[in-house]
Order: sequence, then C-alpha cells, then structure tokens
Amino acid sequence: MGFTGNQILKIIIPLLSLVVGVLSLVFHLQYKKKLVGNLLPGSTAKRFKKQFNSVGVLYVMVALLVILDSYATIAPMSLIIILIVAGGGVYNLKIINKKETFNLSDINFLKWNSIILLTIGAIYLITIF
Repeated sequence: MGFTGNQILKIIIPLLSLVVGVLSLVFHLQYKKKLVGNLLPGSTAKRFKKQFNSVGVLYVMVALLVILDSYATIAPMSLIIILIVAGGGVYNLKIINKKETFNLSDINFLKWNSIILLTIGAIYLITIF
C-alpha cells in the first residue's frame, strides 16, 4: 500500500504540531519559574533565545507544511489559519532576536505558540478521524 504526499502531510502536520506545541509549553513553564525580578538572568537568557529560535523555526515549518497541504487540497480555511501562524511565527522570531534581556511577556510567546500549534494539531486529528 503506497502513500501519497497529501496522506503523508496529514500525518506529519498533526504530529509535528503536537510535539512542538508540547515543547513550547514545557519551555514556557520552565522559563517562567526562572524569572528573577521579572527578567531572565544572563546564561538563562542565552539558552532561552537559542531554544526559542529552535522552536520558532519548527513553528514556521509547520506553517509551511500547512500551506503545502492547503495548496494541495485547496482549503481556504487552512490558508487563513496559516497566514496567521506564519506571520506570528516570523514576527516572534524577529522580536526575540533583537533583544538581549527577556521578561514574562517574551516567555508568553511560547505559551501562545503552544496554544496555536496544539489547536492546529487537534484540527488535523479531527479531520483524520
């Protein structure tokens, strides 16, 4: 039994969305606990930036996969969702990479990325079953 590209996307997108969404939530909770006076200390801030960039790139990759899937199926709702996701992901990466110190509002980007990715994963899982 062979798989088509569209069938593979329907499996990869929810899996990647759920994994990156859970990772974002874990990082959010981890860094929220490490705040000192509403700021992250030096070495923790560097690690936050590195991990945020890793998760952010995966976030944008999910967005690109959804664009590919929506192009294949020509689903207008997917295109609207992905424009929001891709734009938000690139904007978040741009903001974080300009900063050297991070506070709670920066850490909350991870929470919102997590919510969006878990929602996308849930939508795809619902459409599969």
